[in-house]
Amino acid sequence: MRSPYFIRLSDDSWFDEVRVEVDGADFLRVVTRYRYKTSGLSGDEWRISTLWQYREGDEWVDFDNGYHKIEQACIGIFPGIYTSHRDWHDLPFTGVTFWRKGHCLYRATYDDTPIRLLDALGHLPWAKVLTGENLGSTPPELEGGVLCMQPGCAEPATVVYRLKSRFSWGEGYERVLEVDDPHHRAFCQRHARRGDCGLEDADRNYVIVSSPDVGATTNPEDESPAVFGGVIELTEAP
Repeated sequence: MRSPYFIRLSDDSWFDEVRVEVDGADFLRVVTRYRYKTSGLSGDEWRISTLWQYREGDEWVDFDNGYHKIEQACIGIFPGIYTSHRDWHDLPFTGVTFWRKGHCLYRATYDDTPIRLLDALGHLPWAKVLTGENLGSTPPELEGGVLCMQPGCAEPATVVYRLKSRFSWGEGYERVLEVDDPHHRAFCQRHARRGDCGLEDADRNYVIVSSPDVGATTNPEDESPAVFGGVIELTEAP
């Protein structure tokens, strides 16, 4: 049997947090949050979203949300503050840091020269692209099987699964995996339950390899029932 290897989830954006510095201190950050969506119609699954916060004293305050991935949040921050936070435009940007699971992986500056915050935020999507190219492969301390593979979670992994099948979203096919072709994922106890909504990331597509508690359930605080707006009645035109 070949050695197991771990594959990231399709909605894992590599970075789960980005921090923007003003005068050498963190002033803005985009963070990843998750919820366990439950629905009797479409099924249960983990959903992630990202939002921007600004620092006020020792607290982080939410101010710009509605983004699915970090990439979208990095694109949206420039128009997000262009008209609504004019007093931030000329603040001295000194650097941006890119994080994954509590680890700072990269810091970028403009040759250590402060520039206008608004200008730096306009370049942020490209800075993220360059950072990903410079980093290359995942650092050893973040390889699968060590930390939970749920995006945004930095807890140690305790539950290891082997995938039964891989799915190609673009080409629409399923590839059944042999036991000697082990694709693995690992999660903490909080995220061990994967739900029944997806195809690849679903309880039915995993075989437990190791777990301290096979009967893991989600934290009630994470559960977020889907909202159903009701039934629209259709009538014939007169």
